[in-house]
Amino acid sequence: MVSRLGHVSSAAQSWGLMRPLHKTWLPQRLLVLQAIHILALPFFFYPLRADTLLVSGSVSLFVYSLLLHKEYFRDRFSLSPFVLYLFLSWIRLGIVPVYLAVVVNLGYASDILFAGHDPSQHFIPGHFINLLGDAFFVSGYYLLRKFSSPLAPLQFRDLRTDPNLMLKSAVVLLVVTYGVWVGVLRDIPLQSIGQIYSFIVNYGAASAMLALLFSIRRVRPERKLQVVVILVAVFFVELSISFASYMKQSVIVCILPWFIYFSSRIQRRVG
Repeated sequence: MVSRLGHVSSAAQSWGLMRPLHKTWLPQRLLVLQAIHILALPFFFYPLRADTLLVSGSVSLFVYSLLLHKEYFRDRFSLSPFVLYLFLSWIRLGIVPVYLAVVVNLGYASDILFAGHDPSQHFIPGHFINLLGDAFFVSGYYLLRKFSSPLAPLQFRDLRTDPNLMLKSAVVLLVVTYGVWVGVLRDIPLQSIGQIYSFIVNYGAASAMLALLFSIRRVRPERKLQVVVILVAVFFVELSISFASYMKQSVIVCILPWFIYFSSRIQRRVG
């Protein structure tokens, strides 16, 4: 039994799971594994096969899960923009290909349309482009951090913002966000404002929830119940909209404020 535990420990150390957490840590083996995965994928572009998507997604899930583990616990539960990027890559490059593999296997690939066209034959080449771009960015980030000054993580420790100001900001965000939704339902062409419309619709309510979460412990007791009611109502409205919409990543955006808030709480207790 002791020898088995020793083998498990040595294997974990070889992958960097039990090493001391250094800011200059470079995940060479994981990056090499992902590079081999990317180089092999072009040989399986055509025809479209569900098992290719499944294997590729599983490899990315493995690689990005380990990268997330190391980055998230690298500095006592610090939440940096790079951690959020890795989390989204875990979804884009891991969860999505596995989902597409299931869709292809069930024979529903032609039901996924892009601009009115069937893109199913280009699922794997498109996934390859995503993998390649992401690998260059992640590798460059690690090399930059190793051979230059460490990048300071974004940490939520002591919020010195006036809670009343945060509440007012949250209310303004909610009014603007749901005002845009009402305008869209009334056939007002607000989409013409471009990227601003996208940011408001996709991230306005989530930003408001984050402001409410961080202010809820600092507002006056008589206002706390009102904040809780607004927060719960917004969460369930956004969750309902997310499940009813075609783009399921909006569910992640809805949950993300809670993840940021509870991560900061864990960090404070551990620190």
